[in-house]
Amino acid sequence: MKNFMCFSSSFSSEGTTEISQLRSGWLLAKNIFQVPQGRGTFSVVLLGRNSLRTFFQPLRSWLISGCRSATLLAGALIVWFSALNLFAQTNALTDAQIEGRKIAQQYYNAQPGESVTNQAVLKVRDAQKKWTETPVRFQVSVDPARADWQAFYETTGPNPTQLIVNREPNRPNRYQLSVAGKPVALNLAERSEAFAGSDFWIEDFGLEFLSWPEQSVVKKEFRNNCATVVLESRNPQPATNGYSRVISRIAEDSGGVMEAKTYDVAGKLLKEFQVKSLAKVNGKWVVELVLMDNVQTKSRTRLEFDLKK
Repeated sequence: MKNFMCFSSSFSSEGTTEISQLRSGWLLAKNIFQVPQGRGTFSVVLLGRNSLRTFFQPLRSWLISGCRSATLLAGALIVWFSALNLFAQTNALTDAQIEGRKIAQQYYNAQPGESVTNQAVLKVRDAQKKWTETPVRFQVSVDPARADWQAFYETTGPNPTQLIVNREPNRPNRYQLSVAGKPVALNLAERSEAFAGSDFWIEDFGLEFLSWPEQSVVKKEFRNNCATVVLESRNPQPATNGYSRVISRIAEDSGGVMEAKTYDVAGKLLKEFQVKSLAKVNGKWVVELVLMDNVQTKSRTRLEFDLKK
């Protein structure tokens, strides 16, 4: 957030010297902001001569009349220069960044075509090569009459863990976590916690990296007979234990993330995600096996879907 200098001023209708000086200052500003004929506007001359005259004319009137509302003037200046700053930031983006933002927003806001329920098993291998298995149920609930939708992730063993992700276009995800039936409040940093002891974090299920403001298309290419786009996402304010950058490969037709590499706050590779196999069910290709490797802890999680149930 930019800092703005605040100041106070007082004007007297009886003093003409100060007003004359201020009028001279206004005339100087008017001359500076004039747009030469036959030339396009740029930099601060973004809105054209007429718009600038519209902005400065009330300022001139306030000064001549000895208006005391310096606060209103300061507020108007803040709004105007903030608009110029936003416009300049947009213009500073490259074509790859503009397209990256558009693609990330499109896939982040995408709603599943129908409700679905799947049974799966989380198989976790720790650094000592020991495996544990946890049954889990996945459910997507979609109402065609509503823009928002929900995704449920629930373990079915002892001390069940339930995660609900509430999704709505152009709005932040809302997460609800409960362990053994007890709700657990989640702050931003705690979204980077493991789900049910696996290498999947809570925020992974909400595709949080697609909501970050810094997105850029790295390349587009065919991979396994599928048109894909490689997207680089950067987190401007990463949590201490969170992701700072994600490089993902996304299928252009479905918007599904096929693989991804995540990096910690120090810029070091943290985790690798990969859709390992697909299967055709009722004429549709669906995910059968997903791998998540934590290269720093040397652990691995296999998410195996039971497509027969």
